[in-house]
Amino acid sequence: MTSATSRVLSTTELLEHILLHLPPPSLLFAQRICTTWRSLIQRSLPLQRALFLAPTAQPLLVSSDPPYTLPPVNPFLKSAFAGHIDRHSKPMRWVTAQGEHCIVFVVRVVSAEWPDAFKYPEASWRQMLLTQPPVKAASVMDFSGVGLAVGPRRGVAHFEARNEEGVRMMEVVYAR
Repeated sequence: MTSATSRVLSTTELLEHILLHLPPPSLLFAQRICTTWRSLIQRSLPLQRALFLAPTAQPLLVSSDPPYTLPPVNPFLKSAFAGHIDRHSKPMRWVTAQGEHCIVFVVRVVSAEWPDAFKYPEASWRQMLLTQPPVKAASVMDFSGVGLAVGPRRGVAHFEARNEEGVRMMEVVYAR
């Protein structure tokens, strides 16, 4: 590594700016490069927001007229749970009786056996927000017991995850 490259990468502000241009999965893996990078990623609010670990400062704006808008859903949701949770539809917007905005996920649990990486108590996915800006409620409908039958749905389980500071991915997974 040249001395110029070394100086740039050892300047916190420059390194943070460079890391902000990485796609979220690469940013997550960048923590493995060295302890300096890991420390920066863990203490930088912009980097934490990019990883859905800290809420954005912008308020949640959801239109009340069609076409309804949704806050961006964590891109790790689909990639991290591929093969374990099969999401057949896009998340839907819902307004509760209390006027809260909620996101509804229609999921089918494919496998009840989670890989060891998911069981690790300190795994970063557990603390990731479901959306940015965060929603306070998420409704999970599990159609795993329904199959492909047409007509009235039996075996549909409905769970709700709530968190005033923003629903985290682990709260959706463990909503049962």
